Amino acid sequence: MHQYHDLLYLQTSTDPHSQTMIQRPDKKEFSTQALPHVLKSILKLYLRDIKLQRETAKRLLNINKRVPLYVCDQLVLLPLKPQRATIQYYVNAINIHHIEHHGTHTKIHFVNQHTLVIDEPYALIYRKWKESIALIHFIKLHCFI
Repeated sequence: MHQYHDLLYLQTSTDPHSQTMIQRPDKKEFSTQALPHVLKSILKLYLRDIKLQRETAKRLLNINKRVPLYVCDQLVLLPLKPQRATIQYYVNAINIHHIEHHGTHTKIHFVNQHTLVIDEPYALIYRKWKESIALIHFIKLHCFI
């Protein structure tokens, strides 16, 4: 059941033969499913409903955009790009070690020395990361698990 707790990030693939790239600490996998279907599959594996998780996070965090998805205590998927962006990223907020400003980009360092550079403002990504971590505490506090 816990086959995604080590996930670093999901990305819309630029490879014409696959639609989603799944980055883990030790390997990169490719799925023929589109990113929304991969997200639904992951949540279903953990007996979660994507709509319910989104609604719960929106209510607890009082946000409407780039809403993190709580899957389990080891997996909170944080969208880094707007919903309509061509290339989408969902990072596991739990596996982020630190984030740093990198010119006009943001560099995300994961716990196992992997990095991801994304063209989004540092302040936005940092705030969304902290919201994702807070979501776990709010869910535990309100017993939504």
